[in-house]
Amino acid sequence: MGANRLSNSTSAYLRQHADNPVDWWPWCEGAFEESRRRDVPVLLSIGYSACHWCHVMAHESFEDPEIAAIMNQSYVAIKVDREEHPDVDAVYMEAVQAMAGRGGWPLTLFLTPDGLPFYGGTYFPPHEGAGVPSFRRLLTEVSRVFAESRDQVEEQGISLQKAIAARTSIPASPNETPPAPQESATALAEAILAAHDPEWGGTGRAPKFLQPHLWMTALDLCLLGADPRLEQALTATLDAAAAGGIYDHLAGGFARYSTDAFWMVPHFEKMLYDQALNARLYLRAHVVTGNHDYRQVAVETIDFTLANLREPGGLFAASLDADSEGEEGSYYVFRREEIEEVLGTDAEEFIAHYGVTKAGNFEGRNILHRTRRGEMARSESLERSRRELLTYRERRMAPGLDDKAVVEWNAMFVATLAEAGFRLERQDYLELAVSSFDLLLARAAFASTPKRLAAEQSPPAVLADHAQMVAAAIALAQFSGEPRFLEKAIELWDQLVESFDRAGGAFVTTARKSPGLIAKVPDIFDTAYPSANSALARAAFDLSVLTGDTRYFETVEEFLIGLGNNLPAHAIAFPSLAGLIAVAGVGSAELVIPGHSHELLEVARRAYLPNLYLLYGEPSAGPLFEGRRPGNAYLCRDYACLAPASSAAELSAQIERVAAEMRG
Repeated sequence: MGANRLSNSTSAYLRQHADNPVDWWPWCEGAFEESRRRDVPVLLSIGYSACHWCHVMAHESFEDPEIAAIMNQSYVAIKVDREEHPDVDAVYMEAVQAMAGRGGWPLTLFLTPDGLPFYGGTYFPPHEGAGVPSFRRLLTEVSRVFAESRDQVEEQGISLQKAIAARTSIPASPNETPPAPQESATALAEAILAAHDPEWGGTGRAPKFLQPHLWMTALDLCLLGADPRLEQALTATLDAAAAGGIYDHLAGGFARYSTDAFWMVPHFEKMLYDQALNARLYLRAHVVTGNHDYRQVAVETIDFTLANLREPGGLFAASLDADSEGEEGSYYVFRREEIEEVLGTDAEEFIAHYGVTKAGNFEGRNILHRTRRGEMARSESLERSRRELLTYRERRMAPGLDDKAVVEWNAMFVATLAEAGFRLERQDYLELAVSSFDLLLARAAFASTPKRLAAEQSPPAVLADHAQMVAAAIALAQFSGEPRFLEKAIELWDQLVESFDRAGGAFVTTARKSPGLIAKVPDIFDTAYPSANSALARAAFDLSVLTGDTRYFETVEEFLIGLGNNLPAHAIAFPSLAGLIAVAGVGSAELVIPGHSHELLEVARRAYLPNLYLLYGEPSAGPLFEGRRPGNAYLCRDYACLAPASSAAELSAQIERVAAEMRG
């Protein structure tokens, strides 16, 4: 057969399967209608472009004519890009976790024609082995069970539908108020310290994700006077991760995670959201500590993203693949002899600095890493060697680019660009943040029919897209000096509240007008980045402070109260929310600098507190600018203002006093 229905997809992941002999359908009602017409089950396969094992299963099974023939004869096969349809992925991931106790990608499910899951798992090999059935045998057996035991199949589907609802609901709390701020802060600090790896940083063992949102929250807790051991855990993590192979020492940027406990061997794909949040983490750590290594990591990560993920249209691609030329990581690793040949007399210094050996540390080749933590500054010769080796590497076949522009992730990067542009006085970053945000609004049609992708063909926007767009507008409101962005944040917030239903106080993932799924799942657990409800709860607090209108934060209070019984015992699952409760509990500080006084703004650039909010430039709506005059800075605590500061020294002293009050 020729190209199937996926050939014109927006998703690079779906296009990768366009020439499979499988008669794939995209996620659509037509596929389920076809399943009902033929009275056969649906085979649902979910993955994403940068997923290594997704590619493995595709090569082993979906490209096999015999396996494809079984799929075409006995099933309606649907291929889903989880990054396009996170709502679909969330529902069916819960089903697999309920069945198997764990999940992952590729996600493989068998559904009734009504979309109810009755069996599933993750990767299935083409041949028998290690106690896992072969995909070929599984296809035959599930088809037989569907035909011969339909009642039991339907019962299993209904049972799993109920399990999904139970797993994603928030148990009722007898409390009438949110968890106590200090209780949340203490519980989260203790949970992080209990999970922390004292030797290599991060939490847990292998595989190890950097989890930037968790460590940004840890930084906030440190500034609020948390256990001093938390600061040591934070710096150990930042130093070790930046020295390890998870960080690209030639081009900058982070791989998705490390397959080991010491950040050496990454799973080589690079995701836009990781670059956005890791850069923000290191940026804030630099502002607080003054550590220039952290600044270097932040800038190199941003510049990597601009050089490698920026699309010609001006937005940012989703990811770079782990594989090139059919081999994981081959683009990034080197043999010692290769480095010696490229660098000549400079090779020995480079080899010593980046831990290169003849035996290698990855299948006979070397993943570059720094043998000593905390020494990122490069000599002139090292910098020359870095550029030469990067140029050499760029002549290799590059990993595949997933070119779809995910609104949620683009908004994350816009917020990081805005903050970095202001704090590092990089006007180029700030201008790009503004233009990218405006482009996102236009290309994702957020004024009319919001989309998940900034493209003509796209699924509807999910809750996370809306929440991160609000967060990006809030970042621009604080860091650009343009009042229109606060107005836009309010407009986007009102649109979010109008568009999404709530369950147990939490907003559900799928918009009210979007096509229905078998369950309404609220996104509440932080994973590689904050959940949608975490992001919107923070945005609600931010808007309440910036506008003086408490209705925004009141919108999420029911949700926070609902977490009351769960959060202290499971704070590590909700770090962003636990941190928000701690931050909100000590109130806010508001800094207003009318106009563009360089002296006063320079103090603001160096001031990071988790609940310090900034407005500068042209006046915006709301009470914060009332009666304010250019040439002065106005610092307030919960809207009770200190005397106007007209010099950098005065403002610095005031900010330090407020910071000391917050530390208690």
